[in-house]
Amino acid sequence: MAYDRTNTGPWIWVKLVGSADHRLEPLWLDGRGDLLRKVWFPKHPRSIRSGDLLVYYAAGRGVFPAVVEVVSDDVQQRPQGPMHSPRWPWYMAVRRLPGSSWNFDGDPTGIVMVRR
Repeated sequence: MAYDRTNTGPWIWVKLVGSADHRLEPLWLDGRGDLLRKVWFPKHPRSIRSGDLLVYYAAGRGVFPAVVEVVSDDVQQRPQGPMHSPRWPWYMAVRRLPGSSWNFDGDPTGIVMVRR
């Protein structure tokens, strides 16, 4: 089921990245910079549209390490997602918002503020 997005403008979503068994590392920009170009989903993301913002939440870390913008309505499927896992076969293209992504030191008290 998808939400009716008629005349709603961009939405903001919290998007979990990583998992309990594959946590995002504090220096994630070095090893997972691909998350600034595409984002992976376990199920087809039917309601997310171009122009929507995704606020990344690092699983098991308690931090929001990035905000990205979805750049296309196209949803692609690949049998092997990140880390060669079939767990996340769906992906969408995203772009980094300037000044909105950073490495973290594991301190869960950081606050993210993004101006658009």
